[in-house]
Amino acid sequence: MNNWLAALNELPLDLVSVAHQPMTPRYSRALDKRIYLIREGVLLGERSASYNNAVEIALFAENPNGSKKPGFYACIRLFLDEKKTVLSAVIFCFYDGTEKSPGYKSVDSALKYALEGGFS
Repeated sequence: MNNWLAALNELPLDLVSVAHQPMTPRYSRALDKRIYLIREGVLLGERSASYNNAVEIALFAENPNGSKKPGFYACIRLFLDEKKTVLSAVIFCFYDGTEKSPGYKSVDSALKYALEGGFS
C-alpha cells in the first residue's frame, strides 16, 4: 500500500474538499474536521476508483471528545498525476454517528466496515 496518508498530509488544505449534494450538516462537519481527520486518521485501506488517475482511501479518527462517542470514518478520493503524485482530494463519505449515519468507536469496527466496502 502506498503512503497515501502522508501524501494527503502534504496537500494544501484548500485542495482537500467535501462533495455531497445536498450539503448536509454532517458534511459541513466533515469540512470543519478535515484537518483533524487527515492529521489524526488511521489509514484503513485503499481501493481503485472509478475515475482515471484516482484512488480511494478509508480513514478513521477517534473522537477528540472521548472514546465513548463515535469517531470519524471517511472515504477520500485522491486525484493523481501520471507519476502517482496526489494533486487534490475530496471527502465523499463521512460518518460520525449522526443523521442516521453509522457510528464507529474503534479502529477495529471501522476497519471491518471498510473491508466490507472493498477497501484492502
